[in-house]
Amino acid sequence: MVLIKNLKERFYFLKQFIFDYYNLEILNKLSKPSDNERKTIIEFKKSVKNGKLTKAGTWWKKFSFRLLMYSKFFDPRNFLRWEVIKGTMTVGNIPNEQIKELEMVMKDKGINNKVLLENIIGNPALSDQIIGSSSTLLHHACHLSKLLKNTELSINELETVVEFGGGYGSMCRLFRSIGFKGNYVLYDLPVFLSLQKYYLSNLNFNMINGEDFESADTGKNILVSNTQDLKKILLKLPSLFIATWSLSESPVSVREQILEAVGKPSYFLFGYQALFDNIDNKKYFNNIKYINSDFDWFDEYVPYWDAYYLIGKNNLI
Repeated sequence: MVLIKNLKERFYFLKQFIFDYYNLEILNKLSKPSDNERKTIIEFKKSVKNGKLTKAGTWWKKFSFRLLMYSKFFDPRNFLRWEVIKGTMTVGNIPNEQIKELEMVMKDKGINNKVLLENIIGNPALSDQIIGSSSTLLHHACHLSKLLKNTELSINELETVVEFGGGYGSMCRLFRSIGFKGNYVLYDLPVFLSLQKYYLSNLNFNMINGEDFESADTGKNILVSNTQDLKKILLKLPSLFIATWSLSESPVSVREQILEAVGKPSYFLFGYQALFDNIDNKKYFNNIKYINSDFDWFDEYVPYWDAYYLIGKNNLI
């Protein structure tokens, strides 16, 4: 049965791959890249090729391999149209009640609507809910609105943000658009760090690798794939730890390593589904609340996504 399942998965991936290649690389092939675009494309493909495949669970190992294959044969200027990305890092329309809440929070916090304007990197599909934005950017803004709504947090006052599983870098871009000036740490698998570097570098973000971090650095976007580098960067506890669905989709051993490294930050922002890979996430995140009893906790179930938000504020800081 396992063999048949694996064969079906490979066939389905191959079918997607061929369809995307015909659609994106033949039928709708992009124009010749500029010299700067060509440079970033070459750097991206080289970085992905030299990256290591993950040991963080069977599912992520498969996904990393598939992204590696797309990166080898496809133009990354279209990466947000790749099926391998669309199936995991982008979303469809956002529930109207979530959009209304987002707009109210932004108004209350004095956040300019311009932060919701999408850019062209990756060729994103634009939203029909807010002109000029994308559903994925709105999705990340909704995550952040939950945090801002339920705490007294001010983005401008944060010193260090650690995001575990940063997708292609959209949340990092959103924080910078709002005005965050501190260090933003993206902790992820090597192949995703390559994608984040490609995306954010094309937005002229200052990117460095974790091993190159200096204690005096500030305003950096730091790419990290191991807890040793993370601990070196976190000379003091982070202001905010973000893990929207990423922690709940990781093996428990990986979760414990990252949580031990970040300790007790000022704020937690979690998003999770009740069950993943036979792990009871409701029980797991309830245990996080129990262990961190010195935090105020806010829970919310979102029926549209059949998922949960968990937000924590450290009362000792």
